[in-house]
Amino acid sequence: MAEVFTTFWSDGEKAELGASNADYLVFLRDEGLVELGELLDVAPRSPAYAEPTSKSRFHASAWLLTHYLLLEGEALSKTLPIYTDAIARGLPDAIAFEKAFGLDEAQLRAALEKHLAREPFPSLVLDLPRHESTPVSARKLSKLEAHEAFARILTAGGRPARAAARAHLDAVLDQAPKRAGAWLALARLEARCDAARSAHIALERAAKAKADAAELAQTQGEVELTLLSRALRAPVAREGSRGRAARDAYARLVALRPALPSAYLGHAKACLLDLPEDPRCEEIYREGRARFPALGELVALRLQAHLKRQRWDAARELVEKAQRTLPDRRWAVLCERRAARALRRHLDSLPAKDPAGIPLLESWGETLTDTEARHLLLGR
Repeated sequence: MAEVFTTFWSDGEKAELGASNADYLVFLRDEGLVELGELLDVAPRSPAYAEPTSKSRFHASAWLLTHYLLLEGEALSKTLPIYTDAIARGLPDAIAFEKAFGLDEAQLRAALEKHLAREPFPSLVLDLPRHESTPVSARKLSKLEAHEAFARILTAGGRPARAAARAHLDAVLDQAPKRAGAWLALARLEARCDAARSAHIALERAAKAKADAAELAQTQGEVELTLLSRALRAPVAREGSRGRAARDAYARLVALRPALPSAYLGHAKACLLDLPEDPRCEEIYREGRARFPALGELVALRLQAHLKRQRWDAARELVEKAQRTLPDRRWAVLCERRAARALRRHLDSLPAKDPAGIPLLESWGETLTDTEARHLLLGR
């Protein structure tokens, strides 16, 4: 979105939003768009995200997608919250996008290619009102509220930002030790710092300070989910403690189940599947499937665990089961495409004359039914 706004201009009477970025237009018309599944799956640590902006198909494609949504799509004020909420609930990016914007990958690609070919390239020109604007009324924050607000913003940052957040919360609690909102904010901060004991103490203090019951339960769920996610991302050297921390967080989430949305429990079960060789993985997977038969994200994450460890036969069996049992066909398609991408990368890494790739291609060629997945694996 920032890239779209870099060409914004105004002369006081008119303003233009979304003027074309000539470098990106030429680049995309010569090189083409990235695969939309890849575009929606990119995270801050992905190699594509780290490429120099001027030479990145990802950055250029992301600019075009945002430009299209701003100028051609339904109002983002309506659709963007639907998308972010779906992502927060664990839906895969492609399905979350279709849910919010009403376009599957094929429809979106066609729309973007049409948008890219438009001449002249569209922008939004606005006539600015000439009358004096009405001053915006704002409530003045107290010093304590300002400290809390800064702490909430900084908690999501890196280590220096979290240190600053702690300083803001310390300032609040020094003056108002019974301020429930500050204790809840501190619990979230401690969870981000992997300090489980301190996070739980902060939650206890919030309860004693008579925090709102719904907000307290929500924060408890956020804290445990954060601890679980961070435990799963811990370095391999801490494998033993990582497993214990994740199981502890999972157990606390189960205990909180009556007060939390079911999505927390489903996400916790799915996250736990990523524990390498954990003996309870299969048990938890089966329990989750029994309790949530249509929970496609659980199957997709189980598949990811197999692909990560190159368990190709187990992954193929799971894809075939997804094709037969998942009521929402889109989840089966997602599984097929995810498996096809992983297997293609594996085959490309093998020596040219390595015979190991032949039986894999044959078996998966019979399994995959989605056209795009077959193209990803076998080539167009």
